[in-house]
Amino acid sequence: AIAFSPDGKLLAVSNYDTSNILIWNMDTKEAGSLLTGHVPNDDGTKTVNSLAFSPDGTLLVSASYDSTIRIWDVQAGTQLASLDADQPAVVAFSPDGTHFASAGVDGVVHLWGLPEG
Repeated sequence: AIAFSPDGKLLAVSNYDTSNILIWNMDTKEAGSLLTGHVPNDDGTKTVNSLAFSPDGTLLVSASYDSTIRIWDVQAGTQLASLDADQPAVVAFSPDGTHFASAGVDGVVHLWGLPEG
């Protein structure tokens, strides 16, 4: 999975083997935060398969076949929340950044609010 921040200054890339997410600074071409938390496995079925930045670029949402959706603080490089989901395949933010949606391999779409704080 791969996603540019709305301003194009950051690039989030997931690693297929480790399920880690690396944030690249496109101005300096240097690696920044390494986001860890998704659980990989040997056959590749628990990989991170979707990434989405919030419209203001401060949050990143990741979906993985480890049956979680994780919300990350991009600048701090920390996980803000982990949500249980049934094999989420894709995530996308609403244009106003107050919600995001996920869709699973079962074709069900869920609408999520952001955690308080």
